Amino acid sequence: MKTEKMRPRVFILPSLRKQVDPIEHRYKESIERGSVIYQLGYSVNSYREAVVS
Repeated sequence: MKTEKMRPRVFILPSLRKQVDPIEHRYKESIERGSVIYQLGYSVNSYREAVVS
């Protein structure tokens, strides 16, 4: 009986994986993008200060 209840869950797992993988990928990209934007802002401000000096 327990295996009969678990069988539909096993079939659902691949479809859930297809939905979760892109979401997880976008989340990781947004985390990386945040640090890159911070570094870009820091570089721009450094160059701005160098030009003004």
